[in-house]
Amino acid sequence: MTFNKETGARYGAIVTSIELINTRLRRSGSIASEAFRHARRGERNKAIGALAGLDRLLREALSLYETTLVLHRTTSFADRMGHR
Repeated sequence: MTFNKETGARYGAIVTSIELINTRLRRSGSIASEAFRHARRGERNKAIGALAGLDRLLREALSLYETTLVLHRTTSFADRMGHR
């Protein structure tokens, strides 16, 4: 792949999106682990409370994933069309 300003910017956006996905999924894992620890101890209310915010993080990670794929496909399409 030949890099130009536009391709480089899209690649940078892809890298940043993947970094943000990683951050959200790692945080999601921490939240799930905390909830699991409470659940194992029989602390049902604490387990459910620990899950607060998990839905938002997972939606954000999914949105970032979808955006990353669009950026990748756009870059690939532009390369195939000779818009480098």
